[in-house]
Formats: sequence, C-alpha cells, structure tokens
Amino acid sequence: MTTLVDRALQPLDDLRGRLLRALGGIAPLRQLMATRNTRVPILLSIHASVAFTLALFLPSLSLAVAPIFLGVPHVVCDVRHMVIRRALPGWWLRTIVAFAGALLLLRLLEETRLFRPAPIVVENAVGSAWLLFAALAGAVLGGWRRAVPVVLALAVVVALGSLAEPRGFRLAFLHGHNLLAIAIWLLLFRRRGGLAWLPVLFVLTGGGLLTSGALLGVTVHHGALSLFGLHLFAAADWIAPGLPDTWALGLTTAFAFLQSVHYAIWLVAIPQDDARAAGTSTFRMAWRDLARDVGDRGIWIALGLGLVVLVGGMLALARTRVLLLSLATFHAWMELALLAFFVARDGFSPPRVSVTPA
Repeated sequence: MTTLVDRALQPLDDLRGRLLRALGGIAPLRQLMATRNTRVPILLSIHASVAFTLALFLPSLSLAVAPIFLGVPHVVCDVRHMVIRRALPGWWLRTIVAFAGALLLLRLLEETRLFRPAPIVVENAVGSAWLLFAALAGAVLGGWRRAVPVVLALAVVVALGSLAEPRGFRLAFLHGHNLLAIAIWLLLFRRRGGLAWLPVLFVLTGGGLLTSGALLGVTVHHGALSLFGLHLFAAADWIAPGLPDTWALGLTTAFAFLQSVHYAIWLVAIPQDDARAAGTSTFRMAWRDLARDVGDRGIWIALGLGLVVLVGGMLALARTRVLLLSLATFHAWMELALLAFFVARDGFSPPRVSVTPA
C-alpha cells in the first residue's frame, strides 16, 4: 500500500518542488519559510484568510462541505498527536478508550432515539468526570506543584455548568471547541518565539468581526446564502437558536470561519510543529510518518471511515453532516481532557513524544 500511495503522491511532490523553487527566488519569503517558527504561523494565517473569505461570502459552503471532507482526517490527526505520539501510560490509554467509547455510545443512542432519559445530562456528566479524572491523573504523575488548582477549578466549573444548563452548555461547547484547537496549539505544540501572534490576532479579529454582525450586510447582499441544500438562516437555527437575527447569523458565520481554522490547526499547524524534523516534508514523507504512527490498521480504519462519510455525503449530505458532527463530539471532550492532563503533568512544556521504530 505504501508503494501505491507513494506513486500517487509523486505528482504532488513534483508540483511542490516547482513551487518551492519559484518562491525560493524571493529572498524575504525564503527567509520567512526557512524556519518552523515563522513558516507555520504564516501558513496558518494564509489558511485563516481563505477561511475568513469563505465564511464572509460562502458560509454555507464551509458549513456544508468542510465537515464531509475534513471531519474524519482532523479527528485522525487529533488522536495521532494527542494520544498515539504521546508518552502515555497504559492505564491512561485504556481510560481514554473507555471514556471516548462511552461518549460515542451515548451519541449513538441519542441519534437512534434508543436512549430516552436525559442523554444530554448523562453525556455532560461523563465528559465532566473525564475532565476531573484527567486533571487528577496528570497531577499524580507530574507532581502537585504544577498548575493543578487552575485545571481542577476549570474542570469543576465545566462540571457544574454542564449539569445546571445542559443544552446551553452543549451549544457553548460546540462553539468553544473550535477555539480550543488554538489553545492546544499554543500551549502544547507551539515553539517559543516566532510569529505565533499573527494567526491568533487574525483569528480573534476575524471571529469578533463576524460574530458582531458588522459584516453581515456584505454576506447578505454579496454572498451566496444557500449552497448544497443548506441555507445560512437554517444553519443559524441550530448553531445559534433563540438569539436575535443579527447575533444568530453573525455567530453562524463566525462558526463557519472558526471551524475551518480548527481544521487547519489540526491538519497543518500541529502536524508541522509536532514533526520529528524541523524542515518541510514532502507529501510522501508526511504519508510515511503517518503510516508509522498509526500503523496499517489505523490507516485502513481512517480510509474506511472517510469513504463512508464521503459516500454518505453524496447520498444525503445534510443528514451525514449532522450525524458526523454529533458522533465526533467525543473528540472535543478528549481534547479538553488531554489538555488538562498534559498541563497537570508537564506544565506548559511540549508533551513527551513516544519513541516509535523507524
């Protein structure tokens, strides 16, 4: 399989080589792209600028299509960089599987209408218990002198908030999850220095402008409000229910923007900052690293899930998108739990890397 994929990626590597040679003639750009500390923020800023443009003029495109093509790959990257590549004890790996499996099962029961008694409350309780356990586990392994009180306080607040207003918490969690990727990148994977402030400033400014509704006139009068069967107004009904129209539509376009940024962080920024080598990787090198980390079984599982989602998207785009976003909720809890674990165990140092055979 590796040989077949190598052959398939060869044209992309050839195109990449020609592009790099062309850009190499521009001295300032060559200097900026030469080091990881500047290259990754610049690439992330470029992705964010494209995502902002799409959210402003084609929000329904981002909301409808991006999860179908990028949903599974970004969850695979999440598991790869937060679990597989980390030096985690066996009992903690088993705990991750148990909690993630429980949350996935609860969503399956909810989507199939087989679980009647307050599934949201149960899901929030299980996720909150995971956060508390993660913070305690990290404290036990790393020592209680680290930022454990802050992590525990956060976990308690999330637990109380999720139980007090479960539906409101689910919506807040939906939106906050997109920003969580930025925090994980900055706190766990980003090297000190460089231009990390640039994409963060761009994302916060762009997200704030879209949320405020200040640019809503541009979207309504010059954008495409309905694409692939999803209208922006319909999306606002489930992304920002109960809010005034301006706030609901603004928050929906901001969600489209931040969701795309979330994907870019997991698919571009974190893989490069967590790479073994500081230089740029060819597509074939990136594939070999992925295959080495997740193994043949992981590759086949990822390809199978991706194919199922793509076929489902072609047959029933709306239902596939909603089902995918619902079932993938477990990984949002996993991100928050592992962030609490790593901060409690290692502080704000980059998490330890597992030694894998070449």
